[in-house]
Amino acid sequence: MSRIENYYIGELIGEGSFGKVYKGRRKYTGQTVAIKFIAKKGKNEKELTSLRQEINILRKLNHENIILMLDSFETDTDFCVVMEHAQGELFEILEDDKKLPEEEVAKIAKQLVRALHYLHSNRIIHRDMKPQNILIGTDGAVKLCDFGFARVMSCNTMVLTSIKGTPLYMAPELVQEQPYNRTADLWSLGVILYELVVGRPPFYTNSFFTLIQYIVKDPVKFPQSISDDFKDFLRGLLNKVPSQRLDWPDLANHPFVAETEEDRALRQKMLAQNIGRQRLERFDELVNKNKSNSQPLTSRRLKPKTPRQNNRTSPSRRNRIDSGKRVTLTVLETMVKTDKEAVNIVNNPGALDTLSSTLNVSAGEYEKSSAPVKSALKITIKALEVAQNARNNDEIAENISDSNLVKSLLGLTKEFSTCKFDAQPVLLDSLQALNLALKIGNNDGSRALEAFFPQVDGLINYRYDATCGVQNKSLECITELFRHANRVPFQTATIFDKLKESNTYPSVCHCLDYKNKNSPRLNISSLKQLSSQALQSIAEIVHPVEGEILPFPMSGDSSQNVSDAIDECPQDVSVRYTIATILLQKSFVPRVVEFLSTKDSKQRILALRIIYQCSRFNIEFAKHMGSDDELYSPMLGMLRGYLDTSGPINKDVMYESELIMLVFSIILKESPHLGEILAKIVPLLVESFSLTNEPRFQCVVVYLISSVSRCDYKSKSIVINQFFNTNAFTKCNDLLNHNFKSYENHEYNRIEGTGFGFPDIGLLDGVMYLLDELSEGSICKDFSSRLIDSGTWKSFCTRFENLNVYSEVSIEGLKAALSFIYRLAHSSESNRNNIFGDKELVKVIISNIRSENVNRLSRWPPSRYGGSPAVTSIVERVIGILFLSLGIQADTIVAQVHNVMYREELIKHCISVLDLLPSNHFEGPVGLLSRLTNHSQHFARHYIKYGGLDAKLVHMLLRPTNSPVIIVDSLLIISQLARISKDFYKDIAAADVCKYINDLLKHPDGGVRSKTCNLIGNMCRHSFFFYEALQKCNALPELVKKCRDPDQNTRKFACFAIGNASFHNDTLYASLKDCIPPLIDLLSDPEEKTRANAAGALGNLVRKSDQLVPELIKQGALTGLLKTLRDEGTSARKIALFSLGNCCSYKECRDVLKKNGFFECIEELKRKFGDDPVISKYASRIYKTFESTGNVTMYD
Repeated sequence: MSRIENYYIGELIGEGSFGKVYKGRRKYTGQTVAIKFIAKKGKNEKELTSLRQEINILRKLNHENIILMLDSFETDTDFCVVMEHAQGELFEILEDDKKLPEEEVAKIAKQLVRALHYLHSNRIIHRDMKPQNILIGTDGAVKLCDFGFARVMSCNTMVLTSIKGTPLYMAPELVQEQPYNRTADLWSLGVILYELVVGRPPFYTNSFFTLIQYIVKDPVKFPQSISDDFKDFLRGLLNKVPSQRLDWPDLANHPFVAETEEDRALRQKMLAQNIGRQRLERFDELVNKNKSNSQPLTSRRLKPKTPRQNNRTSPSRRNRIDSGKRVTLTVLETMVKTDKEAVNIVNNPGALDTLSSTLNVSAGEYEKSSAPVKSALKITIKALEVAQNARNNDEIAENISDSNLVKSLLGLTKEFSTCKFDAQPVLLDSLQALNLALKIGNNDGSRALEAFFPQVDGLINYRYDATCGVQNKSLECITELFRHANRVPFQTATIFDKLKESNTYPSVCHCLDYKNKNSPRLNISSLKQLSSQALQSIAEIVHPVEGEILPFPMSGDSSQNVSDAIDECPQDVSVRYTIATILLQKSFVPRVVEFLSTKDSKQRILALRIIYQCSRFNIEFAKHMGSDDELYSPMLGMLRGYLDTSGPINKDVMYESELIMLVFSIILKESPHLGEILAKIVPLLVESFSLTNEPRFQCVVVYLISSVSRCDYKSKSIVINQFFNTNAFTKCNDLLNHNFKSYENHEYNRIEGTGFGFPDIGLLDGVMYLLDELSEGSICKDFSSRLIDSGTWKSFCTRFENLNVYSEVSIEGLKAALSFIYRLAHSSESNRNNIFGDKELVKVIISNIRSENVNRLSRWPPSRYGGSPAVTSIVERVIGILFLSLGIQADTIVAQVHNVMYREELIKHCISVLDLLPSNHFEGPVGLLSRLTNHSQHFARHYIKYGGLDAKLVHMLLRPTNSPVIIVDSLLIISQLARISKDFYKDIAAADVCKYINDLLKHPDGGVRSKTCNLIGNMCRHSFFFYEALQKCNALPELVKKCRDPDQNTRKFACFAIGNASFHNDTLYASLKDCIPPLIDLLSDPEEKTRANAAGALGNLVRKSDQLVPELIKQGALTGLLKTLRDEGTSARKIALFSLGNCCSYKECRDVLKKNGFFECIEELKRKFGDDPVISKYASRIYKTFESTGNVTMYD
């Protein structure tokens, strides 16, 4: 097998989600190759196996338009795939040339069609078709590469249901997570060809969600300038209905891609040069031929090079510029002198090309080209400054984003930040231009951020920076870059992950501390300005206020389109936690708090944004803020000042006060004294709440009040007295009725920011928390009546029943709402009747554990109160509420609730939710399932219908390591199914229940042992269906032992099980022989039901044959049964008499009975209980048996 030592490794030539690609050369040959390194770290065994399968797919591919795999091997840390080396991504052509003539597009299309036809013929879907994965050689040969997401389609499974890839090029069925097949590749082909001829994809936007909507709903607008054949071809590929999409064989025969003589000649030439699999044979031949030579073909090792720079100019671009489209720098210097002409510079791609190429200069070349660079920077700055106020801002933004200007400025900054001479003037201009370009441009900023962030440490510590100018400009760029990146957080998650290990965060935070900078060159004014800029940068990093925000998971809109995005967005925790830790470690917290005393409200808000997010994601930071009165006192003073203000409050002041209240809602939990302090200002909070008409401000006030009430009992009493006993409580009704559509649509900025796409707090969370606290009952004696009389309960129900429409209730708010319902229902019978009498409310309560809702909760990040903890918490609350319905006395309401439960398929939801719960939280759902299946056959049938007896689920529920409560309830369910009908026996057998019985009979918990015995009894209730299975699983010896179990119920049900196991035939008589002595002993058990069951079991042991008659007589069973006829318990007497009737079928038994005064006992029974028809019936049966056997005279 090949090893890494067989290759020289050269420059990095590419990097993607699956690994890095280096240019290399096979030793002893002149063969240049591309080597992809795929790291093993972080991948589980399943993923490693999958990667090996991917490599096997590559091995089999042999086509002139597909990159050939030459070799593969593994190291301890990586998979290494050696491929033929090809240069020039289609993506680069798009970047440089923007678009291509139709005839050039046709050449590319024909080759891509051949490549895809080859793949699809081999049942391979590429699934990641995009320009970056299409390579174009200097001879025009197209090669498809990077099958990172390829999967082989089996003959039986032609449809796959997973989603990966690049959203811009993804088919409608993919973005909707619907099943898809090879036609998804054909849609991607259509998008690529459209982009090649138009210059941009058919659907293009920076908004992730809007892009999804465009792809799914919007029609494709085809350009008028293309030929009819091309338009027809694109229309066929870009059909939103997969089954109607242009497909094989019609695709290959379409006029637009039909092969001409010229095409055929080119293909033959490619085949001659790249003779398929023979290329690999030649490769091996070269290696074997030259390996024996004492000297390699070349003794020079390939030197590692830096990644390629962005200063390339493609032939097509040079042709375009030379043909007169390029604008000279001299012309631009003239144009920039007037604002009107300056705007035209950024509207002209040729002008932007000129500026970009001029700025592509190395530090070493600067001495020769300093004048053009300085001129280009001045022109760029002026043009961008004017462009900021231009009317056609969107068009300008697009031009800048489509150009290489940002790349060139990034490259220039990198070059001059590390050079050995003073380049401060160039850096200042470059950074200023970069900042302006970022502000105006509409790209997401992720690439620029990835390129710029590693430079920041060097820029902030730039040794020639005498006035903090470079530092300030660098921080301005950071602020702008994060602002851009945060607009589409789901596309930049990987960028944030890369940046968290950088040394940049400490450098940025260090700029806050202007008091400890000792350089004599720096004046205090410059340092304070730097500190202010650092504050803004940090605020933008930890508390973004722009960008996409998902709706709360309960709304139903945040599900499938962003499920992958949610899974891949953990950056909010790491970024905020890291910043908070740095601020703590470097003692920079007081520097942040200092800004609260400034007169500049914007700076105060920036400081509050940082304090809030750092407290939110770092408990040590919150403790620090809550325990030091010097840190929280300024905020307390500010809040008091705002609340004391009479008259309307302006927006900025209101926003400050809202942020302060959010900060206090977190840090007061870490300071017992702070709770007392805040309790003292509750009157001010209540008064402000009552007087203001701004719903958002009211919501935040309630949020803080509810937080204070949860501190301790004393604080709670103060809050209740001040809030509940005033008119303030009735205003909660108004908030519940308020339409928050404008907030949900983000017409207003969220107080907590965009949260990297995830909202933190619902505006109505505080109301939900407060209702939950008030319903606790020990303080508000008349809460229920006040709740109903004020209309608040009705408003709550309406809001709760419409959580999917502008809810403004977060997951935590939902938990509080469910807790509130539970406490209210638990408090009185009338409240329970009121709650469960509302069918719509019961429906909504149940809906919270529907699969689609629970799945949304599970995908929501745990850092935002989602994930498994959220699912567990919500499910427990819902189940707790529904359990209370089982105790209702009113029959009409009970019937109504059960009807709703049945129609809403509650059984189905309780079963499905188990897949998302940790096993130690099964008790609630399984307990409710047990109660419902035992209550009604309708629920029992639903249990089977919805997979309750699935073998995997049964295994999960009957694991001996589970809580005894879970096992008992599970046994009760299966036992009830077995008891109801023999029709369910096959389902129970299919679940392989018998294999668990032996272990469960040995369980240390008596409840488990007893219910297992009961299950056996019901499994044998209707027929002998399970007799053989019970014998095979060796359960009967253990069952016999249970007759002497220390647990009373276990003994009782063991007798019951043995009785039924011997009822239908004598198959198990031999295996049950040893139970006779303990059964005889149990005829004297303290519990009558046990005595009755023992008597019945003894009778059944002779019911079907005389096999055990000798043993029964020998052990004294008949004598024992005779004694039981005098038992004080009615049931035991009757069953003993019936069992003795079974024994009378055999002469040996009749003889023993006659000798022991059997008939005297019967006559005594008749005298005492002659009016009991059952006694009379059983006695008559015995007389008839004796008479039929010739014993005419009953007394000898």
